[in-house]
Amino acid sequence: MPGTAEAPFTQRESKDPFWAPATVIGLAGFGTTTMLAGVAIASNGANWGVDNGVVFPMALAFGGTAQLIAGLIMLRRGEIFPGSAFVGYGAFWWAFTIFLSGLLGTGFAGGPTASYDIMWFMIVWFLWTLSFLINANKH
Repeated sequence: MPGTAEAPFTQRESKDPFWAPATVIGLAGFGTTTMLAGVAIASNGANWGVDNGVVFPMALAFGGTAQLIAGLIMLRRGEIFPGSAFVGYGAFWWAFTIFLSGLLGTGFAGGPTASYDIMWFMIVWFLWTLSFLINANKH
């Protein structure tokens, strides 16, 4: 109607109140996996007891799968922004683990372009994160 101001879209109404918010498990999955991966990277060959053998299972189970499930629950509740973030970052951990471990036989080969492969992978995910950062204050 002319002359009436509509409120900006902020959040959808929850479609299914049976599902509790899954933000805690989603954020915990991302945070703990990121910390463990950071320790593995920071050790850089030092004997800290953390290597990819510890990080990969954590990335697949908690960083990838738990976040993916948390994202699907949030989407089911009608919460598009956190749901999309959790599904996206869950996919990140799956893709990054498959890439580095060569789980599907097409992973990180360590050849002359290996640094560029990782660089472009991370640039794409940086842009994904930046798009969420830009839109975060709207949600």
